[in-house]
Amino acid sequence: MPARSITINGVQARTGDHICAFYRGREERDRLLVPYLREGLRHGDVCICITGRADHRRLERSLLDGSDHAGPDRLRMSDAEDTYLAGGAFSADRMLSFWGDMGRETFEEQGHSFARAASDMSWAENVITGPLIDDFMGYEAQATRYARAYPQVALCLYDLDRFRGDVIIPVLKVHPKVFFGGMLLENPYFVDPDELG
Repeated sequence: MPARSITINGVQARTGDHICAFYRGREERDRLLVPYLREGLRHGDVCICITGRADHRRLERSLLDGSDHAGPDRLRMSDAEDTYLAGGAFSADRMLSFWGDMGRETFEEQGHSFARAASDMSWAENVITGPLIDDFMGYEAQATRYARAYPQVALCLYDLDRFRGDVIIPVLKVHPKVFFGGMLLENPYFVDPDELG
């Protein structure tokens, strides 16, 4: 698959990157998320964004405002309640199927050349606890394989005001790259699922 560089807040990311981005509060998240997706729309990328239902419409307006590049085949907004929490609970298998279907539809059926995915993980604040943390981190590890399977960049956004070390430390182990403090870093704590088998 052809390599391509894109920018997140002025920092370069590359095809196949699965990145966790840490932020504090909605304004800081939007300063990362909106330019990342707007740049994608300008370049003709498919942009997939999952946020909580309460945030969805406001973010969509921010992305579409002044943009003439965002048809329904390019900007795909979804609610966390209809994806990650469909049926009332998180299921790793269901979400991996969701992304697999999205990849086949986007690249194999529709023939798009590049995609950017962004998921605000705030929906998980009161959901991913206890034994569910292992299931969720297993999902995130498999998401790295999905990110590498197609020409795309995947960005998972975690609010440090919502999550503590019991989630943040495992999150660090399942993302190859970390965006923090304006820098995109190779993650020394990452455990590659392809090396585990």
